[in-house]
Amino acid sequence: MAVALCGIAAILSPTRSDVLYRHASEMIRLLHHRGPDDEQVVTFDRGREVHAHEPASIALAHSRLSILDLSSAGRQPMADPSGRFHLIFNGEIYNYLELREDLEQQGELFQSSGDTEVLLRLLAREGKMALAKLDGMFAFLLLDVIGQKVLAVRDRFGIKPLYYWIAPDGNLVMSSEIKAFTVYPGWRAELNRQRAYDYLARGLIDHTAETMFKDVFQIPAGHLVEIDLQDSFARISPQRWYRLCAASIEMNPDECVEHCGELLGNSVKQHLRADVTVGSCLSGGLDSSSIVCLAAEALREQGIKGGQFTFTSRHPDELMDEWEYAQVVARRTGANPVEVHPEPGEFFNLISDLVWIQDEPFGSASIFAQYKVFESAAAHHVKVMLDGQGADEQLAGYHAFFKVYLLELIRQGKLRTAVNVMRGLKQTHGLGLIRLLTQALGTALPEGITRYFNWRGCISQVIDIKRLGPEPVDPFHAMNGQRRGVQAFSMDQLSAGSLPMLLHWEDRNSMAHSVEARVPFLASSFVEFVLGLPAHEKLDGHWTKKILREAMRSLVPEQVLQRTDKIAFATPDRQWFLQSHRDEAERVLMDALDAGGSLVHTRGCEVLGSILDSRRPYDDILWRVMCFGVWIRRFDIGV
Repeated sequence: MAVALCGIAAILSPTRSDVLYRHASEMIRLLHHRGPDDEQVVTFDRGREVHAHEPASIALAHSRLSILDLSSAGRQPMADPSGRFHLIFNGEIYNYLELREDLEQQGELFQSSGDTEVLLRLLAREGKMALAKLDGMFAFLLLDVIGQKVLAVRDRFGIKPLYYWIAPDGNLVMSSEIKAFTVYPGWRAELNRQRAYDYLARGLIDHTAETMFKDVFQIPAGHLVEIDLQDSFARISPQRWYRLCAASIEMNPDECVEHCGELLGNSVKQHLRADVTVGSCLSGGLDSSSIVCLAAEALREQGIKGGQFTFTSRHPDELMDEWEYAQVVARRTGANPVEVHPEPGEFFNLISDLVWIQDEPFGSASIFAQYKVFESAAAHHVKVMLDGQGADEQLAGYHAFFKVYLLELIRQGKLRTAVNVMRGLKQTHGLGLIRLLTQALGTALPEGITRYFNWRGCISQVIDIKRLGPEPVDPFHAMNGQRRGVQAFSMDQLSAGSLPMLLHWEDRNSMAHSVEARVPFLASSFVEFVLGLPAHEKLDGHWTKKILREAMRSLVPEQVLQRTDKIAFATPDRQWFLQSHRDEAERVLMDALDAGGSLVHTRGCEVLGSILDSRRPYDDILWRVMCFGVWIRRFDIGV
């Protein structure tokens, strides 16, 4: 099995140049961490492959992370037997064995044992119509040298990244990570002021095709771009190839529970396809515990002896430490549990490197905890890690879903059910009835009224909005799903809310250590099924993710099934910033304020200082300004 979880880069030029090979080589070297096992750059001109330093109009570059097949048969760019199609691919096609069997029945003969050649042959036969058959995570470019076209595609949920930028010389430049553009001639990092505002005000990134770098874009999840190499690259128009939708369900509740378990179990089995050591991120919560337990069952069925490695982030604060639950799961499954201890001193020393790894400012110090988990996995020679991303968004795992559910019940006239749910929430979560009702009804308020109550929080006191220059609009108002019900809110979270950010951070953290991260909850069949379930199958007055709890009843330990709190890879940011490592936090903040220059007005410095001194209540704007400033400094952003 030749797995292609790697780094890709490409340069498409409207004119011939003898420097494309050199520029593409410099770009792919910055992505070495994504694929340290092999590297290749191939250039093309006028429908044929050309030597490295000959004039060319196309350069395709690939850095390879080999899971098993280390032979040259798995090298990329990979060409089909006719030499017409050339592929660079980052990702994993989980159903490649089934697709390969179908292709062999149609007469295809394969030269390698991996998913890359299967994808290439399928695309050569069926073009973009083949995308609907793919079950996996992927970002790829397919060059048709005869048709003089390039097809660039990103997977359904955006698990794997793909960015593009039109350089000053008119060339279209594409890459797995933004940092690869920094070595291209003419690069100048400039601030996208609207997206900067969205981050500073709400901590939101990856909710649009834009990035925080002006003129750098990402192909959105479930989209493709068809590029005619004979046309200008001035306009790039991504087109949707996958539309997130809910399945039509005709099952009784017991059948739904059984089907949920079957779909997730089959997904985990496919995600275990590897001949290298496979481990799991184990927070001790329901999602990661379900994956670990299902993986253990699948490994036993396959006759594989020895437990999987699990990695758990630990903290001295008992309220944030989940080791107790992780141990229970490890004992149940026979796993080999590994403790990871993120140290705040190291975090403050690594902030600049973390920003470089992530390409853009990130949400909190929890990203550091996740980084350390993947670092530990690499140290234990684990090259594949399973994780639970995507479960909360589709299964209503966030507590914010409770107010959305209440509003849905009230609108449907199910007032008795709404009252029972509120009573349950008060009993289980200690939430007051009046507060719950206010939150639920407040969800339905028009945008103008919510603006009146100043949702912007501290940003207007800290950032000089006029100098920053955005339109001060809450980016979450473009996502109005919470006003329309649980299903619509789930779709918002999957497509533009929390999930795109979580996938971004996990991709960079795992790839920084040359580890492949896989997310079984994002199998499209599972997502579409769960989205089609009525809200009461996911929520009641006590529990989130009801159906998953029931489906995992015989596998996951009861202590985990009964959990009502939510921690994940959390970090005690307030304690680190305001108490135990205040001096380091102040150092980072002062440097960030210096980097931000006039974007932070004088009063803003006072506000941030008072938060740091605990004279004001803690606000996440403190971290966002710190991280934003570090990012400006590290990427030399023009503001």
